[in-house]
Amino acid sequence: MKRTKSGLLVLVVIVGMTASSCKTDGTNEWEQIAHINEIAGTWEGSFTLKIDDHGFFHDSYSFQFDVPIPATSVFYEYYIVEYEENSNEIFAKTKIVYDKLLGDTIKVNKGHTKDTLWDNLTAYYEPIMDYMNITIGKYYIIMENFNGIDNMDLSGFYLNSDKTRLKMVIPSGQKSKWEVTLEKK
Repeated sequence: MKRTKSGLLVLVVIVGMTASSCKTDGTNEWEQIAHINEIAGTWEGSFTLKIDDHGFFHDSYSFQFDVPIPATSVFYEYYIVEYEENSNEIFAKTKIVYDKLLGDTIKVNKGHTKDTLWDNLTAYYEPIMDYMNITIGKYYIIMENFNGIDNMDLSGFYLNSDKTRLKMVIPSGQKSKWEVTLEKK
């Protein structure tokens, strides 16, 4: 099994996130984590990824489908991160539901069906199936990945003041970033 040096970041980039609807309520202060052991435990969340009609991930999906896509969204039914204190690996699992993105895309691209676009998208995942456990269902993908923590960049990982929420802020393109907040379980 191949390991990525950037750990959890590979899973994040592959799933194509640009923004998250998860926001803080203003009462929590966020502090950057100093050591991976600070996030020991299981963290879970779900969110809707909004895809604007421009930008890095909009262009990425347009390329994968081989047709232009409109402004739309992708639903992450669950996103789970698990880390055992002092472990050498971190586990991430997500289920991405593409039904809305496919439906919106065929509305502006006559002659295509959800199934033809789905075939194009799932072909994109074939190269990474060697080092990630990927399950492909009807308009959804489940990804599971264990990553080594050596050289893992923690600069985008934050905990709230009571250490019950984990925020991950990851660059996605030259000027944009995505942000997701998970709850400790």
